[in-house]
Amino acid sequence: MYEGILSEWPRDRTREGGLHQARLALACAAVDEHDRARAEGRKALAVAQATRSSVAARERKWLGVELGAA
Repeated sequence: MYEGILSEWPRDRTREGGLHQARLALACAAVDEHDRARAEGRKALAVAQATRSSVAARERKWLGVELGAA
């Protein structure tokens, strides 16, 4: 679901796209796709840093918790 959303996401709404990117990373981690989760998490982090999005950064922190438990 998130892949489809991200592929069509408007480029002028980058901050919200970063949030979806972080959630894609969490979804990957939840189904034990840890390498992909890390890769998607790095993309989400880049967006969070570029847009200074605290929401995307917070979502990405959950990814660290999820991957730490794996």
